[in-house]
Amino acid sequence: MVKSQILAGGRGLGKFTSGLQGGVHIVKIEQAEEIPGKMLGQTLVTKQTGPQGNVVSKVYLCEKVSLVKEMYFVITLDRTTAGPLIIACKEGGTSIEDLAEKFPDMIIKVPIDVFKGITDEDAAKVLDGLAPKVADRAASIEQVKKLYNLFRESDCTQLEDFGSNFF
Repeated sequence: MVKSQILAGGRGLGKFTSGLQGGVHIVKIEQAEEIPGKMLGQTLVTKQTGPQGNVVSKVYLCEKVSLVKEMYFVITLDRTTAGPLIIACKEGGTSIEDLAEKFPDMIIKVPIDVFKGITDEDAAKVLDGLAPKVADRAASIEQVKKLYNLFRESDCTQLEDFGSNFF
């Protein structure tokens, strides 16, 4: 997979001003150089960037895996609480903004107290919202906590996943 990296959502459905459709592409290994070359330095326009778009200065390359179920999970910085916020949804992630607009009750939001850090209760709320079929609930709660710790220790502004391979 080749994913353009800009600070805006809707990249997969976006369009480059050069004409290339989509900021996320599933490609064969032979195209792993060609497609990023068409993205880097180009302007990607999404419904979150406005018509001016954002220039892509980084791309993310990763191996595509088959998912049993698509979920959405992100840790981001929340302007309202001035701290980390975990947002999760048990239904897909590629059009999470549309899903949030149509079915806002499906979106789980768990603010994390920056002074206390993530608690077992916080992680359990996230897990309950995702409702994965897991054999080991305690291990899944620990996984949510590890993702938060990665976010914090790496000084991230956002950590995002669309799959269910974590849980």
